[in-house]
Amino acid sequence: MQIKKLPTVLLITEDPVVQAFFEDAIDTLDDHALLLEKSSEEGLITLRNTFISFIIIDEKTPTLDLSSFCKKTRLLKEHEFTPILIISNHLKKTFTRSLLKAGATDFLRHPLDENEFLHRMEMAKESTKTRKKMLDLSHLFAQ
Repeated sequence: MQIKKLPTVLLITEDPVVQAFFEDAIDTLDDHALLLEKSSEEGLITLRNTFISFIIIDEKTPTLDLSSFCKKTRLLKEHEFTPILIISNHLKKTFTRSLLKAGATDFLRHPLDENEFLHRMEMAKESTKTRKKMLDLSHLFAQ
């Protein structure tokens, strides 16, 4: 018998309003679980020890260097393609470009909207599938 892993979302925030929003949003998805961490250190420990299928990071989390966290996450083999969604109010090109290079997948603006979040989550999943396929194909042609 094969054990099926429940898709699990890791949320990194200290904001109780953001936490409550995602608790409600994830509750609407019958087959997802939510884990909450309050720092990059806790988040990285969770990523190393728990099956995580999606990461959401609140830019306002103190002591969190977004770029560094994204890079460290991408260095973990099991999270090379895990979608990373950044919650932010300022989405200037230099900010988004640097985080995309560091490994972020997409961004979500305040005020948080459940439909927008669910849409971004689906887009990130599709993007991840495409990136994995492209990597597989590149290995085929490299041989």
